[in-house]
Amino acid sequence: MASRVAKDQASMVLGSVVKLRRKCGKPNCRCVDGDLHETWVLSTSVTGRTRMVSVPESLLGDVRQAGANYRQARRALDSQAL
Repeated sequence: MASRVAKDQASMVLGSVVKLRRKCGKPNCRCVDGDLHETWVLSTSVTGRTRMVSVPESLLGDVRQAGANYRQARRALDSQAL
């Protein structure tokens, strides 16, 4: 059964894709007026600490799909354990 899950889930990643919005601190930057800088990141927990890895917009769809693949595989494995 695990081989069927693995065959369909070629790439998996543990974590969530989130958009960070923040100010850079430069006094003349556009973000001072509220137009914050946006960055897509993959947020995951490593040894109990949250880590964030920047995700280029060109890979955003692939990383989201890999996260969905992980969650689907995890649900399949959890349902087999019961």
